[in-house]
Amino acid sequence: MPTRPAPSLPPSYRSDYRERSPSPVWDASGRVPTSYNSYRNDRSPDIEDGEPEFYTPHTANDRQYSDTIPLRAPSTSTLPLAGPPPPKARGNVQFVSPVAETGKQRQARNKWLTKPWFIWFVSLVQLIVFIVEIIKNAQFTGSPIEIKPSFNPLIGPSSYTLIHLGARFAPCMHTIASITDDSSLGWPCVNDTSSTPLNQCSLEQLCGMGGFKTDLQPDQWWRFITPMFLHAGILHILFNLLLQLRMGADMERSIGPLRLVPIYLASGIFGFVLGGNFAADGTASTGASGALFGVIALTLLDLCMEWKRYERPGRALIFLLIEIAVSFGLGLLPGLDNFSHIGGFVMGLLLGLALLRTPSRFTDEYTQTPYAPVTNRRLPRLTNRSKGWWLWILVRVVGLVGSVVLMAVLINNFYNGGGHCSWCKYLSCVGSWCDDGVISTTTTGSS
Repeated sequence: MPTRPAPSLPPSYRSDYRERSPSPVWDASGRVPTSYNSYRNDRSPDIEDGEPEFYTPHTANDRQYSDTIPLRAPSTSTLPLAGPPPPKARGNVQFVSPVAETGKQRQARNKWLTKPWFIWFVSLVQLIVFIVEIIKNAQFTGSPIEIKPSFNPLIGPSSYTLIHLGARFAPCMHTIASITDDSSLGWPCVNDTSSTPLNQCSLEQLCGMGGFKTDLQPDQWWRFITPMFLHAGILHILFNLLLQLRMGADMERSIGPLRLVPIYLASGIFGFVLGGNFAADGTASTGASGALFGVIALTLLDLCMEWKRYERPGRALIFLLIEIAVSFGLGLLPGLDNFSHIGGFVMGLLLGLALLRTPSRFTDEYTQTPYAPVTNRRLPRLTNRSKGWWLWILVRVVGLVGSVVLMAVLINNFYNGGGHCSWCKYLSCVGSWCDDGVISTTTTGSS
């Protein structure tokens, strides 16, 4: 019976082909692999003696080259890289995995974004502006705080200094019949410290800030905005900053600056718009209280909409309502404008309904933070939305439209003569305190 010849080993098993060409070595200057021939006798540290290597080398024209095509799955450390250099070393440089580097960058970016940068920035601006108030008051009156003709209980500049620097003061903003259009009327000077002002300055000199475009026609509309950054004294700004850096910063971390910034600014502006309509014309109003009451309104809304997310929601609601009641009560005191508090709270509620997240009872999207990256997951179709979700869309529209209409109506009403409500003033004062801010006119003599 004929015998079969012994099978010959394939070339890759022969001992004379045990050596393989090394992996390319990357050059740090240009990532160009060096020649294979200079390392043809090197062995991979991953291959032990006696272990077969499944590579098929070839020789042609006395030049060895190799197709390093593995016939088995190599270890992760020996996989060739398609583009970037291997993570191990080129000289003394240590390369970081691109995936790990991206993760670290994402963590750093998210950490940076979740800080309350807006609240910190606006608090810093308010502090700088208050320092300017103190300096200006010292230049005008010789004292950094008002001590003559009476002491400012809030430990701050005089009301004339605040008017000159941009407080909400209706005579500087629009025409008041028989007052701003009468050139014979005199107004206190900024540096006046007497108990009986001589009224030797014009309204334009008292208002400052570049005066008016046309004589006897006040037009400083920006006084709805600038008072947010002014404060009447040290106690005033300390109280506001404590509330702002605590509650405002927490709210910015929760809803993000894109939601907080428009609500904060609109609440502050609308507070001064409401006060301009119904407060006494001679009242000078300053402070970020309106904007902060907008933040308080957001906190109340978030508590009511996400009741189950709070550990002790009932206790939190009681403390919040007490805080709101005390703040409105303090707004009845002289020197504080309760209309700013009321206006800021109302605007905060309306814009909060329009801009806050959809309550979790209508959707599960509340689990994502406002800084979560957009994913490519398929969103549910509109036809699959619940009735509650559509109801909340309607609430959003009502809140947004209501805030815009209310702002527009009251601004238009202000420039058409202001509010005509005999009892509204009692929302911001009690008893004889309501006489403060009433403008009394005196006519300057020819001398």
